[in-house]
Amino acid sequence: SASAPSQSARMQIKPLGAHGYTLREIDANANYTNGRMVADAEIYQDEVHQLVANATIPMQLGWDKKFVAYASGGLNGRVHSNGISLAFLNATLNKNTVQGLEGNISMDVALSGPLKHPQANGGIWLWGGKAKIVPAGVTIDSTNTTILISPQAIYLQDLNARAKDGTIDAWGNVALDSYRPTAVDVSLKMSNWPAIQTQEYLAYTAANLRLNGGLE
Repeated sequence: SASAPSQSARMQIKPLGAHGYTLREIDANANYTNGRMVADAEIYQDEVHQLVANATIPMQLGWDKKFVAYASGGLNGRVHSNGISLAFLNATLNKNTVQGLEGNISMDVALSGPLKHPQANGGIWLWGGKAKIVPAGVTIDSTNTTILISPQAIYLQDLNARAKDGTIDAWGNVALDSYRPTAVDVSLKMSNWPAIQTQEYLAYTAANLRLNGGLE
């Protein structure tokens, strides 16, 4: 009825191509009934790489006297992926800057709270990252990191990159207040890192750095 409607919508696209890259499939669904909107989306890069997102939002929708549509409660959602390949970015990158990008990103992030200021909790993981930095002639052989997210802070854990015999390790956190960074404490250690490796120049660098303090 107009005072208590039920509505549903579905979108399916396959395949989707842009800039020389093709997504296998995108499926999206939205259903409204009994004062609640439920939506979900699935993005398939291929048979093994996909991302899934879903959300539930209390909502008032009707048009018996006048059209009404507004959220009456907070968001409850999740974004999850066991692995999205970064190789698709090669189709959009400047080949004079970065080439041979590889690696995977997985994530599991829950979203809750008001639509204007939802709170995120979860993690993002990068593993098997590789790339060639063309101007410097440096090939990054591996990159792995963990980023944990909470309403209070973003935590960088165990970032490790390797290029030949050189390594970069980084860790730390950025404190947040309503998504605004308020303080930072990040450490960076470089050992025998090839800063430039071309026919004309060869240079390595080492450093121990720490950035710590308030941002207000």
